[in-house]
Amino acid sequence: MKFIIIILLALTTAKSCDTTKIEAVTYEASTRGFYKKIVATQDALIISNTRNEKDNIQNPMAASTWETINTKIREIELKKMESLQRPSTDSYFDGAASATLNIATKENDYTSTPFDAGNPPEELKQLIVYLELLAKD
Repeated sequence: MKFIIIILLALTTAKSCDTTKIEAVTYEASTRGFYKKIVATQDALIISNTRNEKDNIQNPMAASTWETINTKIREIELKKMESLQRPSTDSYFDGAASATLNIATKENDYTSTPFDAGNPPEELKQLIVYLELLAKD
């Protein structure tokens, strides 16, 4: 009996470690004359090109699109996001917008270090390119 309980406990623990429930993904890029924010949740894609939230564009999120986002997130080591190296520093002198990516789970928020918009760390590139593609449609 103890053996069965140990096996069930191990399976339950392993499963809970493998599935991190993503609540929201936020990509934000800004400079003095530019602002873009893309928020993806299971229910909606919210796009803002101004800091005024009244001007947000909200579209429903298709289940297949949300699954694609989650697949791309699973390729990222969330705990290492804050220490990823930026490939360029153009935003230091307004040569590019400064951008960040935030992935919110029920347990934690994972935020990248700032990077130049259009030139994210390689580990984040696929997800950011996909979010920008969704925002254009």
